Amino acid sequence: MISLQTKLLEETFITRVEDHPRCLYAVTLADLLDKSRLADLIAFYQEKLKSCHPAVTGTYFSGYFGNFLGGVHYMLAENAAYDWSLTNIELQLVHHAEHNYFGFLFKIKDDTMVELDAATRDEQVRERLTALYRDSVTPLLETFAEVADIRIRELWGQLNLGIHYGFDRVVDLGNPRAEGDMRFLTEELDGSIFNAKKNPLAITFRLVDSYTGDGEQLRMKPSCCLYYQLEGAAAKCFTCPRLKESDRELRREAFREKQA
Repeated sequence: MISLQTKLLEETFITRVEDHPRCLYAVTLADLLDKSRLADLIAFYQEKLKSCHPAVTGTYFSGYFGNFLGGVHYMLAENAAYDWSLTNIELQLVHHAEHNYFGFLFKIKDDTMVELDAATRDEQVRERLTALYRDSVTPLLETFAEVADIRIRELWGQLNLGIHYGFDRVVDLGNPRAEGDMRFLTEELDGSIFNAKKNPLAITFRLVDSYTGDGEQLRMKPSCCLYYQLEGAAAKCFTCPRLKESDRELRREAFREKQA
């Protein structure tokens, strides 16, 4: 029997089965393989973000898409699956008025859910993940990289961040199947699945000391999200790989002084 936390899917993994009430723009992921349709989305979102370069839409989308894929892994760990083909996933751009920001979410159009057979569960998961990343994720990121004028490795970096964030949430739920699925995704899938020499999801995160000085360490982002290119952005993110360590230390000092 399938047991899923629908609130977790919506709030953590930005996955819905109904339209969001504040949806401003909707398009299937399959349609975004059409470069003109993708260019329209990029221009629309770029205006909402007040960014100076289309690449920002690429990095932001990839981060959101990674969160959605975290939901895919959550569902598979619970032996459940949707049809995750690009034609069945609708990207929706939503205005969150309470915080005044624009973000993406993903609507499953046909929300028929399949329960994986326990006897062949691992084989089914491997087949589904291979098809998903080969036939959907990789072509979509390749198209974004071309149209948004950004290196694809920057997009894989943001996707990684979202996937691992989702994986952490699934591990917190205590599901023992999640680690095996993640190991297959990051260690066993060949680079050819991603049209690359090596698997772009096989990464080791660098860690940096947090600004609080309490010994906590944070994951450094695998790539820059380009937040600093938004109108009014003050600086690069604290965990940005482009931020100098000396500048990061200045922020720690400023935080400690503020707390004193």
